[in-house]
Amino acid sequence: MSVRYPRNVADGPATIHELVTEARAHGLHPVTERLVRDWTEIGLLARPEFRKSSRHGSDPALYPPGQRRLFLHLLCARGQLPQSPRHVRNVLVRMLITGWLHQFPFRIPTSQARRALRTMTLASRCLPSAYARRDAEAVVTQVAHSSAPERQRRLAVQALTECMQSGVWEWGRVHSVLTVVCSPWSPVRPGCRVERGLEFGGLPTGIDEVVAALRSTVGIQDLLRTESVREDLLDEARATYFRKWGQKYLLDFVMLFAASMEEPPPPTPDLSGDAIGGFLAELAYVVNQA
Repeated sequence: MSVRYPRNVADGPATIHELVTEARAHGLHPVTERLVRDWTEIGLLARPEFRKSSRHGSDPALYPPGQRRLFLHLLCARGQLPQSPRHVRNVLVRMLITGWLHQFPFRIPTSQARRALRTMTLASRCLPSAYARRDAEAVVTQVAHSSAPERQRRLAVQALTECMQSGVWEWGRVHSVLTVVCSPWSPVRPGCRVERGLEFGGLPTGIDEVVAALRSTVGIQDLLRTESVREDLLDEARATYFRKWGQKYLLDFVMLFAASMEEPPPPTPDLSGDAIGGFLAELAYVVNQA
């Protein structure tokens, strides 16, 4: 189905009925009030503001300005994602978080982003094996020496995959398997290991620091799952992230959004992996310093 972003969208506050009516008028189906409430709960939409109009009643709650355009944009993106509903939801949540990090193309409240971060980290606890293995392979590739035997690489990937899927991190085992692939035995100097030079944040580092960074990321995800990180700390980490890395990812994000205004976005409009990973690293540091 070809879905283009609607033109001339009103940007004022809206009731749930107005959000649904407008989406249907633009041909974005299926859209129901239940969908709007579900998306509000998981952070894809901000919470509406309740209005008390009299002693005995109230007017329909209003979603803040900007949520109309955000809702339509997410619906357009949903229409281009052929995967399962759960996967579609996870991609939309990551898009929302990336949009909050850059405050583009919509200004997203931090309270809304905090719920989206909760949804994302809860989903990461039950990663399908293929996704867990992909993330594990990325970590191993980052630290492995070029001469590390394939068997040792497989064992390291297997160990990390099991930790990611179970949520139970055996840090001694993680440290051991990563050390082996980073510093394998030398094929030309028996009894000696060859060392791979690693960098983290532009500075030389080792496996101890890599594992410590992993532990910090896992710890911050546990806090995000229960919405235990204060909004001011989220804002501080977002500002730090943007100063360091924001411009690197913002151009790609802007180009994707501009393209989606003229033609359907690509099947997987998810540029968020590295951006969110960088933000989580900054957030872990901010929380530890608080």
